[in-house]
Amino acid sequence: MTTDRARPPARFPWLPILFAFLVVAGGVGCESGSRSSSDFRVAVLLTGPVSDDGWNQSAWEGVLAIRDQLGAKVSKVESLDKSQFEENLRQFAAQGTRLVFAHAYEFQDATLRVAAEFPQTTFVVIAGDRAAANVGAVHFTLEQATY
Repeated sequence: MTTDRARPPARFPWLPILFAFLVVAGGVGCESGSRSSSDFRVAVLLTGPVSDDGWNQSAWEGVLAIRDQLGAKVSKVESLDKSQFEENLRQFAAQGTRLVFAHAYEFQDATLRVAAEFPQTTFVVIAGDRAAANVGAVHFTLEQATY
């Protein structure tokens, strides 16, 4: 007799984000020459204002925690204009940003295209479902959010 068992709820839903961050942070000192923590740059591309009391604010607060705990330089762009997604991502990477969070599924295609141009930058698409060599996708199982 076969029984279908539901997957147990994720105990640590933030673990993929932490893993992506640690991979990048661990590689900061691996380049030739020394880099100070202030050379470590983290950015986030958002779908709206950080004052939304929700999705965008929580992402920005996470980036600020990286700044406060690791001394990273941080930046953000609040963008709803699809025609600007690639340019926003390119600007982050061209400025030497090591870790870029694209904080919504709608940024996924632009992120995959831009990431190919900047192999030294790690991109993370929140709510994404496709990855590449330097692109991670974090997908949440929202149906388990109340467990």
